[in-house]
Amino acid sequence: MKLKTTKFEFLLELIAFVIMAASLAYMIMMEESLPQQIVTHYNAQGVADQWGSRSELYKVPLLGMIIYTFAT
Repeated sequence: MKLKTTKFEFLLELIAFVIMAASLAYMIMMEESLPQQIVTHYNAQGVADQWGSRSELYKVPLLGMIIYTFAT
């Protein structure tokens, strides 16, 4: 059974999609200005203890899009 969505619900879905797409587009545009290695984890004292390539930054918005897709 398919539930009907209201205009307000559709608007919220559209806003969420635009925010996710904009964050990914911003990361793509700014990729060249990022250093080759970035800090991916800090320990309890605030000292960097794990490093990764800048391509690891794409994991966050892509994972968010995947979760959003399956949750809605």
